[in-house]
Amino acid sequence: RADGSLWPRGELYNGQVADLLPHTEAVIAGVQIAKEGKMIAVSGETIRISAQTLCLHGDGVESALLARDLRQALEQAGVRVTAPQTPS
Repeated sequence: RADGSLWPRGELYNGQVADLLPHTEAVIAGVQIAKEGKMIAVSGETIRISAQTLCLHGDGVESALLARDLRQALEQAGVRVTAPQTPS
């Protein structure tokens, strides 16, 4: 999910909508997805993810701060951040 939470196999977690991850945890999850191909689901289960892109959604100042901090963390972790490329 774009909010940083994830349910295994697309299931609802106890029928509830997951809370958004706190800012720092969302940054850590983004780096973990990019570097290790996994993250921790709201159930506590480790989920394998094959992602070529990360997508952020939001319309507040918090969204811009998250995007900035995630980009910095990705670059510090050695991940090259670029715009998606159109397949030829």
